[in-house]
Amino acid sequence: MNCLGLAPNHRVARFDALGEISGDWGGGGAIGQAGLAAAVRAQDGRGPKTVLEASVPRHFGLVHPRALTGAFYRATIPFARHHEIAPLVFAAAREGDAVARGIVDRVADEVVAWATAAIRRLQLQRRDPDVILAGGVFMADDSKFYDRIRAGITAVAPAARVQRLGVPPIVGATLLGLDRIHGMPAPPAVESRIRSALTTGRLSAGRSAGVS
Repeated sequence: MNCLGLAPNHRVARFDALGEISGDWGGGGAIGQAGLAAAVRAQDGRGPKTVLEASVPRHFGLVHPRALTGAFYRATIPFARHHEIAPLVFAAAREGDAVARGIVDRVADEVVAWATAAIRRLQLQRRDPDVILAGGVFMADDSKFYDRIRAGITAVAPAARVQRLGVPPIVGATLLGLDRIHGMPAPPAVESRIRSALTTGRLSAGRSAGVS
């Protein structure tokens, strides 16, 4: 997970985002590992019962979570596939599984921590910043997840507008690059062509920074 904040006066708030060594947690990989850990702990008695105990190994054609950890350890299943567990965690949370909901809530709280840190550093608490959520995690359809994020951010910046990015991040990068090259926003016709060329055209998005 990472975050970038951009203020109207062009001040920027950045984070190291180097993983655990810079205090980071979150993203699809972290959710996947947390989901697998919860499944294993449910099986061996160290943790509470959760539907992840069955759904996580089943996704990989296995029966028990320990079999999956062994497969990851021996590389008979590529460890990179642990990202595939994240949607299972969100699905379990939507079904009312308390363990999965705890993982999802932790992700939401991390998003809030990133966003509100940037907002405070840029002194935008009394303004109406756009907080754009981008990345695979935010493809999840979970209203409680987004409600928790929105509540946490608006507790710090009441007028903040929280929304998911509807276009690939490259669109914003391209538009910002053109702004910098020409010293002004790209003409509407040019911006429209860029959006059309780089996206499916389903949704539009303004220039903003956000959490991913």
